[in-house]
Amino acid sequence: MKILSHSLGAKILVLVTILTSAVFAVLLLVNSQWQRSDTINQIDRMGEQVSDLLQMAIEGPMMVGDDVGTREQFEKVAELYADMTVYLTDFRGNITYSTQGDAVRKDLTAVQKQAEVRRMLEDGLRRESNTGLLLEQADVPTYLRVRSIKNEPDCYHCHGMSQPILGAMLVLQDVTAEMNILRDHQVKGAGLSLSGFAIMLIGLLLFMKYAVIKKIAALSKASQEISEGDYSVEFEVAGSDELGKLAQNLGTMVHKIENQLEYNKGVLEGIAVPLYVTDGQEQIQYINDQALELLGKDRSEVEGRTAGMVLNEDHAASVATQVLREGVLVKGKRDYMHPDGFAVPVYYEVSPLKDAKGETVGAIGVLIDLTQEEDTKKRIQAQQDNLMAVAKEVTGVAGNLSSLARDLSQKMKAVTERISNTEAQTTQAATAMNEMTTTVIEVARNSSQTAEAAAQASKSADEGGTGVRTTVDEVKQVAQDSTVLAQSLNELAGRAHDIGEVLGVINDIADQTNLLALNAAIEAARAGDAGRGFAVVADEVRKLAERTMQATKQVEEVIVTIQGSTRDAVQKMEHTRSVVNDTAEKASLAGQALQSIVVQSESIADMVRAIATAAEQQSVTSDEINESIGKISQLSVANTEDIHQADESIQQIAQMSERLNELVKQFQQ
Repeated sequence: MKILSHSLGAKILVLVTILTSAVFAVLLLVNSQWQRSDTINQIDRMGEQVSDLLQMAIEGPMMVGDDVGTREQFEKVAELYADMTVYLTDFRGNITYSTQGDAVRKDLTAVQKQAEVRRMLEDGLRRESNTGLLLEQADVPTYLRVRSIKNEPDCYHCHGMSQPILGAMLVLQDVTAEMNILRDHQVKGAGLSLSGFAIMLIGLLLFMKYAVIKKIAALSKASQEISEGDYSVEFEVAGSDELGKLAQNLGTMVHKIENQLEYNKGVLEGIAVPLYVTDGQEQIQYINDQALELLGKDRSEVEGRTAGMVLNEDHAASVATQVLREGVLVKGKRDYMHPDGFAVPVYYEVSPLKDAKGETVGAIGVLIDLTQEEDTKKRIQAQQDNLMAVAKEVTGVAGNLSSLARDLSQKMKAVTERISNTEAQTTQAATAMNEMTTTVIEVARNSSQTAEAAAQASKSADEGGTGVRTTVDEVKQVAQDSTVLAQSLNELAGRAHDIGEVLGVINDIADQTNLLALNAAIEAARAGDAGRGFAVVADEVRKLAERTMQATKQVEEVIVTIQGSTRDAVQKMEHTRSVVNDTAEKASLAGQALQSIVVQSESIADMVRAIATAAEQQSVTSDEINESIGKISQLSVANTEDIHQADESIQQIAQMSERLNELVKQFQQ
């Protein structure tokens, strides 16, 4: 099993052997079966011919009742064909003639005890048959033929006509020679098949070995050397078939990969910053001279070691391990302890390298020496210390100037606030007068509108009174119409009752008609054929009376429904008439209220007109007061603007002092 799992040739050998063996085994079995079937068919045809000849030989003496001649024929058969035994039985299965003289007058089942012989004999005696069977007797292959002896007209003079089958003839022939020939043919066929199988299998295996497996082995060997890093290997596979083309394509692909690797190596060597590359196990695969110089190590000290070991990092917490585990960029600063004993500040960036599937297969790291940047930072710090001393002196001067500016600004703010208060009070007075004037004007305008609205309300109330009176008249008319409609509905109910009485009379007539039709049908039946036509007419009259009764019942139901609906309508009309009368009384009261509103609206309109006249006189006086206050407000605004300009100048001085303080603070930082 280990050889099969590691060898393509062994797999092909086993597979081809199994398939070829199975195919040849099936072909051998099928061919052997065909040979046996052909041999049995030949034996069957021969047995049929022999039985026909025997029947023809004994048919002549048997037809004339020559018993001696018949026995002589059986004796001749026994002398000529020692390998054949013939039995002739009657319809009961008793042997009458046989090539074995001691078997005559015995039952065939006593002589031949095999079940197959008994079954075929019974079948041949029961119905006409001519069948054969190959069987074994004492380990000897024997062919059995059973042929029925039919009762022909020529046999009636001896056997009568009662039995359709007079007996049966059984022929037992030793077919050992034929079966030996069959077995010999089968053995020869098997030998030829096995020889062909061996030749074909050997040829196929040799072809697979030299045309396929050998080429595949060469490809496997070359690919193994390439996987170990030797890209100079050539795929030496001859031929232009698929394997030859595969070797050419693999060789081209390897050369392209080799060129790409050299190109990538050249790119890495052309990078001037310190750089290193690791594989998926964090082992350094490439590091440039700049990185070796920064780390203070030789190339032999880093080859085959992990990035954490080279950079003096703990393996579990190394940057390369984190990048390989998380697959993300990691950057930062750290101090690297140089082999000479001093610390080197280093800035690092380590990025993951991923394959076509997006899986992290390595990392690339960049190292930057920050020693020069740290020295520059120290020089800048010294310069800042020198400026701080100057800044302290400037801060003192700026502080004094800022303090004086704040004092002056506060005094100007106090003056400005007092003037602003005066201005605000004046403005408030002016605003109050303006609002009062506006209010007076608004009162005058609203008074005029109110007077007009009162007049309009009086007019609308008057029109409403007229409408209410009209509504009262119409409501009364509706009440009268409701009364008339109720009377009409009562009359309709009475007419419906009369119709019901008429329908009762019609129903009685229909009952009488139905009874008369029934009596007429009875009389017609008594009259026999003479009254048959009259019976038909009586039956039609009876059906018509029944239909009349049904229609009368339907109409009666409708009349009852109409009477119920009419009573409901009369009750609703009475209720409606009562509601209409109440509505008419309420409408009369509404008309009286509207008349009172008209009188009060005229009185209100007179009072509103008097208010409008007084409001117009107050508006003229308010305008004069408002004009005087406006002049005072203009003077206050002018004074305030002058003070604001002076205050702005002081504020600018204060801002300059603050700016000077800020500049000093920036220097101090």
